[in-house]
Amino acid sequence: MFIYDLISKKDYILMASNYRIGYYYERKVKNILEKEDWDVWRSPASHSPIDIIAIKPQKGYVKIKLIQVKRTSREDIKAEYFKYDIDNLKEFAKKYKDCENIEIELWIFKKQDRNPYIMKISS
Repeated sequence: MFIYDLISKKDYILMASNYRIGYYYERKVKNILEKEDWDVWRSPASHSPIDIIAIKPQKGYVKIKLIQVKRTSREDIKAEYFKYDIDNLKEFAKKYKDCENIEIELWIFKKQDRNPYIMKISS
């Protein structure tokens, strides 16, 4: 059985295109963090709330970033546009509310901007 048997060709092409866009921006985040001396891993096509895991040793402890990456074609960035993602990350953040060394973030790229808007998430 081929994937075309399960979904239409149009949906398959759109899915592949969305994957490529996601891959591009996840790689961009990975490169930004690696330049800041973070050890970084992608969680490709995981469909989990976290796309990027970054770890950086500090004096006496380890700092951890758990990041969801999004891209938008909108001119402005408002939390209401990303309510679903923010709610999922807030629910996820509850597990780590007592861990001061873990940051959960939503990185949003506008189509034409080079730098992301970074939203810190807490439970």
